[in-house]
Amino acid sequence: MLTAAVILTKCRQEHKLFGIRTEQREDGAWYATWAFKVSEDTAQREKFGDTKISGNIYVTTEYPTCPYCGGKGFFQCADCGKTTCWNGESETVCEWCGNSAETAAEEKFDSITGGGF
Repeated sequence: MLTAAVILTKCRQEHKLFGIRTEQREDGAWYATWAFKVSEDTAQREKFGDTKISGNIYVTTEYPTCPYCGGKGFFQCADCGKTTCWNGESETVCEWCGNSAETAAEEKFDSITGGGF
């Protein structure tokens, strides 16, 4: 059985909310397969921030990039735990809490919900 969850993320350039659809496959890992613009009202109504996922999240070839700026990936903030789109920059700022940090490609994430917008 396929398990799917949406991670709420913010665009680092446009400062807008979007969802990343992830699915857990038979190997137990999560795969980012789709990204879409979403309003805060819709995210709340659909309870996109309620599901917690942990572990490896791989960006698939189907993943279309950030719907606002074209960022090819995303990172999880070490301070607030939320995600912001990422396009390979060595230093980034979390769009949720303003934390500035060095970033690198990651696949392992800790308990992402993306809620609390």
